[in-house]
Amino acid sequence: MLDSIPINKERAVGMHIINFAVNNLEKSFEFYVDRLGFEKTGSREVRITKSTKIWLHQIENVEDKPNDISMHWFEIGTKDIEGFYRKLKEENVPVGDRYDNPGCGRYFDVYDPDGRKITVCQDWYNRYEV
Repeated sequence: MLDSIPINKERAVGMHIINFAVNNLEKSFEFYVDRLGFEKTGSREVRITKSTKIWLHQIENVEDKPNDISMHWFEIGTKDIEGFYRKLKEENVPVGDRYDNPGCGRYFDVYDPDGRKITVCQDWYNRYEV
């Protein structure tokens, strides 16, 4: 049985497995571990829970284009949207504005070192799948 207890309950609490191409593996590890609260679990892997992982692949000249439909995009969950948002702003991490979508969730976007947008969400009804 897979353990699904969030590793860092104050920040992200869940996501699906995804692969990312990155320009700088070390800089990307720092962002995902120190800024978003993931755990480094391998030479190319970070995770939130034992079953949810991001694999980072260092490739030269990686560039995502904002608002490009082919861009990698995903949401990570949090139980405290305001606290998480405040922490990232205090740490000078690039974030967008906080916004709400009533009936759906509370949101903001954060950008990794390669400019990739990651949406952070607190479910409107506090339902979490982790």
